[in-house]
Amino acid sequence: MARTILMSSRVDPSASKEDDTESSRDGPTPTSVRGQLAPPFTPSRDIPRGVIQAIQSTFSYALMLTIM
Repeated sequence: MARTILMSSRVDPSASKEDDTESSRDGPTPTSVRGQLAPPFTPSRDIPRGVIQAIQSTFSYALMLTIM
């Protein structure tokens, strides 16, 4: 005979509040410092990356048209 053991995990609401306050004591997180989710724009890195992406997209589009 197989037995199934059901275990319930109890969530203590006061424990999560303590965790939140402890994490806020460590200081602000990097995303909340300036409110941005993406890294800042760096022209020396981002412009060549955009050019390469445009070339790759053009090649993929031309290949798709060739196959169709």
